[in-house]
This record gives sequence, structure tokens and C-alpha cells, in this order.
Amino acid sequence: MKRAGSSSCGQCPLWLKRTQRARGKSFSTRPELLEVPEAFAELSTSRVLTMTFLDAVKITDAKDDPRYDKPALLNRLVETAFKQVFEDGWFHGDPHPGNVLLLADGRLGMIDHGLWGHITPEQQDILLHWLTAIALKSPSTLARLTLKVGEPPPGFD
Repeated sequence: MKRAGSSSCGQCPLWLKRTQRARGKSFSTRPELLEVPEAFAELSTSRVLTMTFLDAVKITDAKDDPRYDKPALLNRLVETAFKQVFEDGWFHGDPHPGNVLLLADGRLGMIDHGLWGHITPEQQDILLHWLTAIALKSPSTLARLTLKVGEPPPGFD
């Protein structure tokens, strides 16, 4: 079988391409942090995405389970989000408990990349300043940055 990740997937739906991008370009450098299942183009349609099975539970199922290290899990969640936003320049736009999974080995699994966002270097810079303003408890700086983000770009129609 020819695997989706090994082809250009020119005729694939956009959500399938996004899944492949997440798998191939983003977290392939950090397999200890996150698993993105492989998508199979030839077994998928515009309505069904066929992916490698992840033996995992919804992240919310770990809440009351003493087998999981909650502080380590929180660190992985934050590190995953920061990697997407500040290193890769894009993020999963639908990270609800059904799309964020916990694997038996403690890694995260993320599925359904149909909704995602792109972050420009300028937006990354503003987000870093936002975080700094929050850490320094500077509401005036936070308000100024928020207004800056809300301005439509030149030529916006």
C-alpha cells in the first residue's frame, strides 16, 4: 500500500493535507512529545479520514486516574501548544478532549487537523509580548497589544 505521507497528495482534501503536515513537518522532530497518526489518502474520502489507530484515552479520562502524572501532563500540553505557535507558526484549531488523546506511554496524541491557524512572525512576537505583559501584571501593555492585534491589516476589505 502506498502511504499518504509518501506522496504529494495533490488531489487530497485540505484536512488530509493538514494532517500530513502536522505529522511530517511539525512533531516528527519531537516524537517523545506528541504522536500524530498517519493518514491514508487512498482509504479516505471527503467524508471519512482513515488514520493509524492510536491506543489512547481522551485527555479528560486522566483527570481522576492516579496512573497519570498530572504536572508532567500539563507540561506536555503547554510545550505542545508553544511548539505549534512559536516554533512551527501554526496551531491545531480544535483541541477539544475528543481530539487530544493520552497514550499509554504518557505522550499526547492529536487527531483531526481539519481546523488550524497560521501565525505570522509578527503575531508570534505580539503573543510573546502578551505573555510578558501577563507575567509582569501590566494591564495597560496588555490592552495596547490587544488593540494592535484587533487592527485590520492594510488593504483589508
